[in-house]
Amino acid sequence: MSEDLQPLIRGILRVALYSALTAAAFGIMYMDAVTTGQFTESSAVEITQSLVLFVITVIFVISARKIPALQNSAWLLATFTAASLVRENDALLDSFIDETWEAIAFTIIAIGLYATWRHRKAFLAEQKIFTESTAFGLFVSALLTTYVFSSLFGMGKFWKAVMGDGFLRQVKDMNEECLELFGYTLLLCAAIEFIALARRTAAAAIEARKDGPE
Repeated sequence: MSEDLQPLIRGILRVALYSALTAAAFGIMYMDAVTTGQFTESSAVEITQSLVLFVITVIFVISARKIPALQNSAWLLATFTAASLVRENDALLDSFIDETWEAIAFTIIAIGLYATWRHRKAFLAEQKIFTESTAFGLFVSALLTTYVFSSLFGMGKFWKAVMGDGFLRQVKDMNEECLELFGYTLLLCAAIEFIALARRTAAAAIEARKDGPE
């Protein structure tokens, strides 16, 4: 295969993969819609949200442990997604002790921030690469979708204004939960892009050392 075509082929494959992930996410939403019509804590959508966050966290941990590039960024992202996973399971954790999820999530975030502060010089150096990458763009898109737009779009006042006396809570819940799942799907795409970026960065560093003065 011509080297000129390789970037195009890789780009097409990425689009195909991310399209498949998006379609799979919609399939989960559709399954809930035609079976129970409910988007509760035990719904397929909610369960999939947790599974996706778990996979994303594992990807970042693997990147931090196995790839000698962007490791501080990977650890911080892993703590963020781990805390998000705890948040998604707040009802389960609170069934044991009230506000358990908050204590666990804040502890995870505190550890991540402390570790980042200890290695702040290396972390800031990594941002020259990460913040200019596709992974960062997808990560920001995921944050905006899941943590900003989803919360605003799921406001009860908004849906009461739209539906008036015909307000149905399950419609509001459906929109909010499906948007969250789509946001987590974007975050999964960002994690895939991140680990690919880390591998390319590590490989480039190795090549630079080989080509450097002996």
